[in-house]
Amino acid sequence: MNKIDLKNNKTSRLLLITAFIIVVLIGVIIIVNNKGESNGFKGFLLWETAFDSVKNDMTFISTDTRFVGVNNFSRKNDNFQIGSGTAKAITYAFWQNKLYSVTINIDGYENWSKMHQSLIKEFGEPSKLNGNTEDYYWYGDATSIQSVYWEFNKKGLIIFTSQKLSNTGGMRKASN
Repeated sequence: MNKIDLKNNKTSRLLLITAFIIVVLIGVIIIVNNKGESNGFKGFLLWETAFDSVKNDMTFISTDTRFVGVNNFSRKNDNFQIGSGTAKAITYAFWQNKLYSVTINIDGYENWSKMHQSLIKEFGEPSKLNGNTEDYYWYGDATSIQSVYWEFNKKGLIIFTSQKLSNTGGMRKASN
C-alpha cells in the first residue's frame, strides 16, 4: 500500500509541476503577443472612461465638427513629457461622454522622433503605409496608434484611438 501512495505522490507532484509550467508558458505567450497593448493613454485614462469621473481635471476646448457627439478637452496640469520628447498640446476626445481618443501635437522633427522612438520601444515596430512620408500605425485589439510627421510645416501628431468605440458604427459624421 505504501508503494501505491508513493507512486500517487510522485504522480501528483509531476502533475503539479506540469500545471505550473503550463501556466507560466501561457503567461509568457500572452505578454509577448500583447507587447505593450494599450487600453487607454499613459495608464491613467482607460478607453470609455466616463467624462463625469474626470471632468474636474478637464478644460473644454471645442466640439469636434467632424463627428456628432465628440467634445475635445485639455487636462489641467497635464504632463507633456512622452519618452524624451515634449508635446506642444494633448487633446482628449470624449464621444457620448466616454474617452474615445487622445491626440498629441508636436513641434519639430527631433521632438517627434524622440516620442516616436518611445512608441516603438513600448509597442514594437509599426506598419508604414506611405513610403514617402513619416506615417506609421500600430493596430491592437484595444487601441490603434498613428504617428505622423509633416516636413512641410515641421509638425507631428500621435493619435491614440479606442478600437472598440471607433468600430461600434455609432459614430457618425456631422452633416455640414
